[in-house]
Parts: sequence; C-alpha cells; structure tokens
Amino acid sequence: MYCRKCGKEIPNDSIYCPHCGEKSGSTERPSFMGPGNIEDERRPVQYAGFWLRFWAHLIDNILLSLVITPTQFFLLGFPLFTFDAPETFDFGYLKMLWGSSLLAWVATLLYYALMESSSKQATVGKIICGIYVTNESGQQIGFAKAILRNISKIVSGAILMIGYLMAAFTKKKQALHDMLAECVVVRR
Repeated sequence: MYCRKCGKEIPNDSIYCPHCGEKSGSTERPSFMGPGNIEDERRPVQYAGFWLRFWAHLIDNILLSLVITPTQFFLLGFPLFTFDAPETFDFGYLKMLWGSSLLAWVATLLYYALMESSSKQATVGKIICGIYVTNESGQQIGFAKAILRNISKIVSGAILMIGYLMAAFTKKKQALHDMLAECVVVRR
C-alpha cells in the first residue's frame, strides 16, 4: 500500500503513514513526478504555461537591455545621433552597427544558454517566476542543448511567433524550440 499524500510505501495494516502522518487508505501508488523525473513525495510535475514563460522572458529582456544598450552606446559612441544629412552617412559606421547587433545577439544567446545549463537551470526571469528548463526526462540540460534550444527560438519567431504560441496549446506546454531541443519548462 502507498500513502496518497507522500507516495511512500506503508505497511498494509497501518492506519497512518509513518513518513508523513497522513491517514492511510490508498491501495494504488499515486503518480508523483518531480525534478529529474524521479518520484517525488511533494507534488506532480507542473509544466510552465505560456503566460508564466512570457513574463519570465519579458523580465530577462528588460535586464538584458539594461546591460546591452549602454554597452552598445559606449562602443558606438555619440555619432549615431549626430548625422547631419544622408550624404554624410558612412558605410563603415553601418558595418559597426551590424557588428554591434551581432555582438548583442551573441551575448543574449550566451546569457540564456549559460543560465539554463547552470545548476539553477533558469535565467533570472525564470528564477523570479519560479520556473526552470529541463530535458524531457527531468534532468539538467547541457550547454550544447541549451544553445540548440535558444538558436531554435529563431524558428519559433520566424513563423509569425506561432512557435512560441504552441506553449499555450501543447500537452507539456512546449514551444516549438522546446520540442526541437527535447526540453520542457516546469514550475519549481
């Protein structure tokens, strides 16, 4: 027999669970899932829905813009705002703008990949929202899988953001980039 509250095995003749004190009465084992896809006595796994993920992403983008925008301004300098006329435009400066945008994209990619493959398994926004990224087995993802997941966000956004919206309708609340990288986002 198994406890309906904590899921641990209890003797058949027990009135109360020796582990948590819950009154016994359940004969089948409840399906408790936790981090690591290992039976967990606390609660079943809860996938993070679209809106929770949206707010986490918004927080991360605000934090990243607070770091990246001043850095770009410092690297490019004030001349961006001092164009007198179109004939004074310099294509070398356009290359610098493109390079700065590429640098910002790489910095963003590394931020997400490093944070999601770390022991926290989450970016700052995800930590604040109480969610984290894991593989479909519930284990921590590696850096290569985190890079793949975040590069796949290009595909999710390229099809009119439908790849992101999929998180609202799929069984495990997976966006397209989660499916491509075989990952899920779950609540803590």
